[in-house]
Amino acid sequence: MKKNPLLRRLGASVSFLLLASALPASASAAGAKHKPADPRPRQRAKNAQHGARVDSHRDAHCDAHAASHDDSRHKADRAAHVAHAASAKGHASRFRQLGLASWYGRGFHGHRTANGEHYDMYAMTAAHRTLPLGSYVRVTSLANAKSVVVRINDRGPYARGRVIDLSYLAATALGMHRAGVAKVAIERVDKPEVERIAHRQMHLSTRG
Repeated sequence: MKKNPLLRRLGASVSFLLLASALPASASAAGAKHKPADPRPRQRAKNAQHGARVDSHRDAHCDAHAASHDDSRHKADRAAHVAHAASAKGHASRFRQLGLASWYGRGFHGHRTANGEHYDMYAMTAAHRTLPLGSYVRVTSLANAKSVVVRINDRGPYARGRVIDLSYLAATALGMHRAGVAKVAIERVDKPEVERIAHRQMHLSTRG
């Protein structure tokens, strides 16, 4: 039986159209299969993880610093309590100490001291780690033999190797305010001697 030429041409056209429509889909599927993955989401996740580690490290460092500061203050307060209890058993004038003195001034002027006062750089006061607040000491410069009597109203110094922080006025009286530090001898002064010194200074000021 002989096929109609029109039917043969129609069949060929349909086959061509089906083949043409199938090729783009196959090519698209192949392209999708072989297309490399976008690295950006992975990199962002990596960066976020790194940032979390940095933030965690910074927070841990801040917490450690704060804990260290609190621990130092706690140790200083505990040492002061022990020293106060020990000094109460004996005579006040038995306390002796040698070391470096420093001073603090305008940057702390008006700030609260350990006993609740406002720091006055022009008053005869000092900061000590262990001596009872409100006690008095005589500080003598080993370089020029000048001495002052100061009242302990604050805690410190916190710099390694220093034993007492003087007010600006006390440091000036000892001639060490320009150098910043000086080797000194510290001795505890009892209340009667403090009163005698105050009376003598008042007498000299009225005569002047």
